[in-house]
Amino acid sequence: VMIRGVKSVTPVPLRTTRAGTIGILYVESVSMSAAFTDDDLPLLDGIASQASILLDNAALVAQVQREVETRASLSRFLSQAAVEEVLSGRLKVNMSGQAAEVTVLCADIRGFTTMSSQMPPEEVVRFLNAFFGEAVDAVERHGGMVDKFIGDCVMAVWGSLNSREDDARKAIAAALEMVERAHKIRVNGELLEVGVGINTGPAVVGAIGASRRQDYTAIGSTVNLSARLCGIAEAGQVLVTSDTLMRAGPGVIHEASEAVMLKGIDVPIVPYLVRALTQPLQLGQVAGRK
Repeated sequence: VMIRGVKSVTPVPLRTTRAGTIGILYVESVSMSAAFTDDDLPLLDGIASQASILLDNAALVAQVQREVETRASLSRFLSQAAVEEVLSGRLKVNMSGQAAEVTVLCADIRGFTTMSSQMPPEEVVRFLNAFFGEAVDAVERHGGMVDKFIGDCVMAVWGSLNSREDDARKAIAAALEMVERAHKIRVNGELLEVGVGINTGPAVVGAIGASRRQDYTAIGSTVNLSARLCGIAEAGQVLVTSDTLMRAGPGVIHEASEAVMLKGIDVPIVPYLVRALTQPLQLGQVAGRK
């Protein structure tokens, strides 16, 4: 103040209904002492009021733009429901990476190579999109997140964002529904058939890729085993591991297959073929039975 020779100042607060006081309108004079009086306040208040509205509107526009960009970015990785959870603050996404117990579902079309080689490209795209549409609906209806599409395969994950006790059970329910939904689609007069593999275990989840192209995904041996089970599943089969079966709880009608050696897996794996999923009995129902 001394160096600049300020002789008179009047600060007026910048107030908004939405955010309260957001700043100060500062007026000074270097030529006159007592340059401002109470008579100047209405004019300064009017200027401050207009400035506050402009600044608040600019902040709102910036906030909306950030939300649009965040929504677009998250929509590449997450379902619409999960995006809304993140934007509301009820769900956190750690893009830098973290360890999590996940249930991974891999499903692909049986006989796709043969079918696609006998069809025009636009027909291949049509029935692939029809299958993926049904698969995504089944996954999201049971609380899963579609991770990626690879050729005719869809990969979905439960537990990468927030782990729940019934993740494995929901994944099995989604798989059985996916098999049924695939039968809605006919290719060359034949029902579309899919095979599904599910595994539960530890994985690393996060935004993985290059700076210009990333996917929020899960990686690790848990994912690999799910893909290997999918590879040996026959048409209409849902194969799960013992880890998934154990976490799914009662009511999973299944049968064990012979142990198999799978590519990239060091130990024999016993696949369990899921036939159906029933509601588990309640404690009261069990106690009341004779």
